[in-house]
Amino acid sequence: MIIRSIDAIIRMLDADYIENADIEEKIQGVCIDSRKVVEGNLYIPIHGANNNGHAYVQQAIDNGARAVLWERREANPPKEIVVILVDDTTAALQQLAKAYRDQLNMKVVGVTGSNGKTSTKDILASVLAKHFITQKTLGNFNNEIGVPLTLLSLSENCEAAVVEMGMENLQELSFLTQIVRPDIAIISNVGTAHLENLGTMENIARAKMEITEGLGEHGLLIYNGDQQLLRNAAMLAAWYSNARYSSSVPVNYCTIRQLKKIPGNKGSFVSLSNYKTIYIDPEPAQIQKLIDEHLITQKKH
Repeated sequence: MIIRSIDAIIRMLDADYIENADIEEKIQGVCIDSRKVVEGNLYIPIHGANNNGHAYVQQAIDNGARAVLWERREANPPKEIVVILVDDTTAALQQLAKAYRDQLNMKVVGVTGSNGKTSTKDILASVLAKHFITQKTLGNFNNEIGVPLTLLSLSENCEAAVVEMGMENLQELSFLTQIVRPDIAIISNVGTAHLENLGTMENIARAKMEITEGLGEHGLLIYNGDQQLLRNAAMLAAWYSNARYSSSVPVNYCTIRQLKKIPGNKGSFVSLSNYKTIYIDPEPAQIQKLIDEHLITQKKH
């Protein structure tokens, strides 16, 4: 878990504070539930759908909280402990997690997918634990609050972390992966979960691929080879390249936001930044099938 001086936490958040106690004291771990606070915790009160965590700060203090994040708009901050002032406690939780992740020297595997995320995470962590000091997401803490809490629970000596990331809409994984910054990204599959939000299977696949936005220059993407939606785009790109009859054709890809038209060029040339590479063996029969399906779809419209 995160162990830092209160002063270090303040600097990680670039925040103001009310010095009711010694800021050189260390916090040990963070907690968003006042009932579960233990001695030394940093208490982070969250605005939930039905409750405001600020209302329970006294319980957190009684249970041993050493410092508290406090939204500026909230009245009556406590006077017994250091109060770190922020505009939004959820955003501050995420910022703190990102800053802590940047300080840790470990390899991180990010896992997403419509189904099987938790099983994949658990199996992978079990295998890694045979060779490395390994930690993983507890349960399915995989959203905008659960992922930061997972990162802040990692120990300084952790060598490999397996972090589960979920989504319901576009841009959610894009946000989470920038916090996690995985070295390896895994997409277990693309299914119909959240089809009501995203409309099409293609949009679901696009949302899952957002996990790659947090990969570094030498990041690795692992996806389900049986998942045709994820293979089709790479297959077509390989086929329409000069290497269509080769094996292991390298296909570079990036997100739309990293695709830029070359200034002053009248053609269709673009530049790619922070792109990744996967290797594809073009299959003529599959290519023709994709082309035929596209033509049929075009005729229907």
